[in-house]
Amino acid sequence: RSAKVLTKFIKNIKWLSGKFDSKSVVLHSFNHLSGSKAPADFAEGLIQEARDRLERSGYSVTVTPFGYLNEWKLHVAGESLAKVFKEI
Repeated sequence: RSAKVLTKFIKNIKWLSGKFDSKSVVLHSFNHLSGSKAPADFAEGLIQEARDRLERSGYSVTVTPFGYLNEWKLHVAGESLAKVFKEI
């Protein structure tokens, strides 16, 4: 199951970054977006593996500290794409 989750995660990231012709990605753990939550060690490992695979594909990847709460402002052009990532 984890391989399928990782593959879908990577495909979604590549699809979205392609929409903006970008090869820069920031990975941040959001656990409040899902009704079910994976164990922290699984989620953190998934993020690290995603980073490694994206970097091998030529992406510049920044990973925020796992489990941190952050406050930041983000403006996204166009319609909301949050629904794409609600469930992986």
